[in-house]
Amino acid sequence: MALQMRTKTSQAKPLGDARVESEGDDFWRATTADRASVLIDAAAYYGALRKSLLEAQRSVFIVGWDVDSRTRLVGPEGEADDGYPEELGPFLAALMTRRPELRINILLWDYSMVYALEREPLPTVNLDWKTPEGVSICLDDQLPFGSSHHQKIVVIDDAVAYSGGLDLTIRRWDTPDHRLENPRRVDPADEPYRPFHDIQIVLDGGPARDLAELVRKRWRVAACETPPEIEPQGDPWPGGLRPDFEGIEAAIARTMPAYQGHPEVREVAHSYADAIASARNAIYIETQYLTGERIARSLARSLSSNPELEVVIVGPNVSKGWLEDPSMIGGRARVMAFLEDAGVGDRVRLLYPALPDDPTGEGTMVHAKFMTVDDRSLRVGSANLNNRSMGTDSECDIVLIAGNDDHRRKIAEIRNRLLGEHLDVDAKEVGDAIAAGKSLIGAVDSLAGDGRTLKPIETEDAPDEEIATTIGLIADPERPILGASEVGDRFGVAPGAPSPTRWSRVLALALAALVVVGLWRFTALADLTHPEELVEWLRQFSAHGAMPFILLTVFVIGGTIGFPVTVLIAVTAMMMSPGTAFLIAVTGSILSAWVGFRIGHVINAGWLRQRVGTRFNRVNRALAAQGITSVAVLRMLPIAPFTLINLAAGASRIRTFDFLVGSALGMVPGIALLVLLGHQLSKLLSDPDPAHYAYFALAVALMLGLGLLIQHLSRRIRATRDD
Repeated sequence: MALQMRTKTSQAKPLGDARVESEGDDFWRATTADRASVLIDAAAYYGALRKSLLEAQRSVFIVGWDVDSRTRLVGPEGEADDGYPEELGPFLAALMTRRPELRINILLWDYSMVYALEREPLPTVNLDWKTPEGVSICLDDQLPFGSSHHQKIVVIDDAVAYSGGLDLTIRRWDTPDHRLENPRRVDPADEPYRPFHDIQIVLDGGPARDLAELVRKRWRVAACETPPEIEPQGDPWPGGLRPDFEGIEAAIARTMPAYQGHPEVREVAHSYADAIASARNAIYIETQYLTGERIARSLARSLSSNPELEVVIVGPNVSKGWLEDPSMIGGRARVMAFLEDAGVGDRVRLLYPALPDDPTGEGTMVHAKFMTVDDRSLRVGSANLNNRSMGTDSECDIVLIAGNDDHRRKIAEIRNRLLGEHLDVDAKEVGDAIAAGKSLIGAVDSLAGDGRTLKPIETEDAPDEEIATTIGLIADPERPILGASEVGDRFGVAPGAPSPTRWSRVLALALAALVVVGLWRFTALADLTHPEELVEWLRQFSAHGAMPFILLTVFVIGGTIGFPVTVLIAVTAMMMSPGTAFLIAVTGSILSAWVGFRIGHVINAGWLRQRVGTRFNRVNRALAAQGITSVAVLRMLPIAPFTLINLAAGASRIRTFDFLVGSALGMVPGIALLVLLGHQLSKLLSDPDPAHYAYFALAVALMLGLGLLIQHLSRRIRATRDD
């Protein structure tokens, strides 16, 4: 989709002149930071954070897109010398051992399976089960379908906060020299990774308290817990770190998509537009992605209205991944073409940090989200200049607004330090080159060399426009692909309306069952295992007089240890006549539910929440009414496994009578259909004639019909609740 020029003149006020008046649109909060420092690259951030964590007295909140227990939390030296473990998980455990009263809350995005190979397996196990009880982890899924939690924040004792583009995860640590070969830049498997560049900011004072409030709100929604009130304590400012700024105004801009009745927040988009509109001489940007259509229009308008303005954008030369490559590279090419068509392309440079003797030509990976506008404002955050960051994902940016000459000099110095890092010169040389030519682009061109330097990003080889645009609609939407009202929320928890993905899964399962039957009947497998013999064996086995009691025992044990109760029901239906199978399945399921309920009754709810995470919280939300109806509907909506529902209901102290009656009402229709399905499957296995295929298909259709009915009831209940 090509960008179109808009002739409407921007009415945005200059950022420095609209601090309070624009706060409702541009910022969430704007307060004074007593101290603030920009931390360039992960070695500086991890080293500073480690020192702050060692000073933590009462509370730590860690919020991230990803948090990996194997992250080596070390500074520029590449190793720790304080007597504590280097890896994040063991480091936090050691902190808790030394200071048991400390509470550490870790909140990370309950990620899409698209990113499963990039993440640590079982983060709850590695960060929760392997650390002391004072460490709590919650996987946050409170977002519309297709969105992600992208904020990266750490708050320590409500007194010091870190925010920016860096997660506490692997393959991030690097130093500003970004050498192509660095023996300390390896992942947990000792595999080296390429140079990596990013930026974080540390602040105290008002912004730290505001970020403490922000992470508490997130924790309250995701974990269903109310953290203690904000009460700054001590001084966990990292020892030895000299602040870049003192007494500077710091504004917080957020992105949050609309969800569960909460309106969307687009402060990031608004504040970017106003900041770009206020630019006079130079905008310097570092961004992982450059696809935002509104950003492109803002740049074009500002450059068109101000002939003195220049823009330098530093990003990665390549984007890897089947989603990123076509969508982000193609989108970047469209933005640059749009600026060219607007007649301002000659005052925009899109560059990447090239490395000497780099056989791949990829250069340093730029993951930063940073911008300076002249020497009047500096921005560090999690938001990229793509569409997602403007309205789909959760984001948090910090904008420092210069209030005096010292602040302005420091903003310019940090910009020059970043340029110097990429050009392999010091900040003073960059400053002198800018002053000599009074041009940001001229300075970059004059300092560019043959070794470590900044080189233009070629956009002519972008992916096919049609393919890039199509994938971009999924990978880079400006608003969530499907809002909560479109997919349902199952008591405000998870999508509930039918979708192509869900239908695909159901049809795939039905097809898989038919394929298995076909393999058993028509391939060499028939020589090894005859279905009719298997079914006959099951039926002979079921003739044993004690078999009903054995099956009931299996239901209780299986339901307690988490074995799928639906499998037990289907096998029972294959062994018994339909009537007997139905009675055993209902009795066994209810008995198993009661045993799990009693176990949950004696387990501490907080302990169960810590061990299970958000699924426990989902059940508690659905059980809020604590009545027969809520239990019955919860049984019909598979928001959590059978065993977890039993445990959570017991821990919630719902009445036993309500639980058992509600469970029976909610489970009996599904059990009846599962028995029918299992019975027809046994018939099909022993005698696969067309009639039995038809009956099996009918049973599957009835199961699908029940699913659609449940989804309809879910939407009706949600609508009644909203009214």
